[in-house]
Amino acid sequence: MKKLTCIVFILLFVGPRFYAQNIDTSSFIIKAEQCEEKKDFECAIINYSKAIEQKIDDSNLFFRRGTAKKKAFDLKGAIQDFNTAIGLNPNDAESHKARGVIQSVMGDKKSAIEDYTKAIELRRDDAESYHLRGLALAVIGDYLGAIQDYNSAIELNPENGYVYYHRGSAKHSLKDNRGAILDYTKAIELKNDDAYFARGNVKFELKDYRGAILDYTKAIELDSKDDRLYFNRGIARHRLGQIDEGCLDFSKAGELGYSKAYEAIEEFCN
Repeated sequence: MKKLTCIVFILLFVGPRFYAQNIDTSSFIIKAEQCEEKKDFECAIINYSKAIEQKIDDSNLFFRRGTAKKKAFDLKGAIQDFNTAIGLNPNDAESHKARGVIQSVMGDKKSAIEDYTKAIELRRDDAESYHLRGLALAVIGDYLGAIQDYNSAIELNPENGYVYYHRGSAKHSLKDNRGAILDYTKAIELKNDDAYFARGNVKFELKDYRGAILDYTKAIELDSKDDRLYFNRGIARHRLGQIDEGCLDFSKAGELGYSKAYEAIEEFCN
């Protein structure tokens, strides 16, 4: 009889509170997700915070709020949430990766690399973590290490043009210009339009001025407001003896705000 009374007590008092709490938590999460869809990240943060009050030990809620804070440019607040998420679940690869991104943005490449490395240990099949670690390694000058990570990212996802673009940049930094051109060409095939400018610069270094002009011209078709494109094309045209065309490019670059263009005009066009 005492056992039955205890069960009834739990159902009458503890049960309703438990389910009400879960319902409240779910409603806050739904509201937060709706806010995120509208890009109202402050609203999302408020609702994730209310959900966290109900479930203080849920690492995923801290991860979600940290992501919303990152999008709201509260980077320190985001790191605090990712720290808590990792403390609650040290094997959460996504939280390590997310914290690494913010640390990288804030200039702490060493800590970022440590987080990306941990994320890779936890999820060997995550191409993005290799890509991100490669970017951080490139920034600190470890281009060979960066290339190895880009290789791994490409093996896992060969359709990401940005990885080929960044591997091309690392190869270019190591003076492997022909290898860089191959990677930039692959990036272009995968719709990374930034690679036209980069490939044009490498072709210029190889004294393939006609090829460089073709790439700069294509890049201008895609972005006619980039003053660097006109300036670099102007230099390439000047090297081919196309003085008038080159000087017009310098003029356009100056018009768009590239101050060195007028130094080039003074030197080459008068």
